[in-house]
Amino acid sequence: KSNVNRTPWLLATTFSLANVPTLSVPCGFTTTGLPIGLQLAGRPFDESTVFRVGHAYEQQTDWHLRRPKI
Repeated sequence: KSNVNRTPWLLATTFSLANVPTLSVPCGFTTTGLPIGLQLAGRPFDESTVFRVGHAYEQQTDWHLRRPKI
C-alpha cells in the first residue's frame, strides 16, 4: 500500500479540468531541502494575469534563483 499523499495532485488536476490557467513559482524549501512551489490560478482564459502576478512575485523574491543542495 502506497503512503503517497495525492491531494496536491488532485488540486492541480481540478484546475486543469476546469480550464483555469495556473502557474507554479518557486517559494522556498522544506526542512529537508526539497523545493516548494506556489501555485497561482486565474480566471478561465486569463493567462496574462497569472503570468503578470507570477512575474511580479519573482521580482520581489529570489527563490527562482536558488537551487537545492545536492
